[in-house]
Amino acid sequence: MNNTPKIIPHNPIYLVKSKDCGYDSISEEEWNRRKKIKKGMQQSIKKMGRPSKIDDETLKKAYGKWLSGTLTQKQIAEILGVSERTVNRKFKKLRER
Repeated sequence: MNNTPKIIPHNPIYLVKSKDCGYDSISEEEWNRRKKIKKGMQQSIKKMGRPSKIDDETLKKAYGKWLSGTLTQKQIAEILGVSERTVNRKFKKLRER
């Protein structure tokens, strides 16, 4: 007879913070499910909000025209069909980069 012990696979248990100021144990399946949900939420955050009317290339060209003094922000806003405030905000973000 073979007296070697059998290795029984186990499910790892993960500890997570609970709402009640303590920790709960969860199974590996639940851990993986929560990781997938978290990843999906992080990816969807990037897509939130209204899509921009001005693409990056157009914005950079307009910014160059404004810096050179060829066009004012008001003129750029009229050409692009957005408000002057939007142009101002986009230019401010460009300056911060």
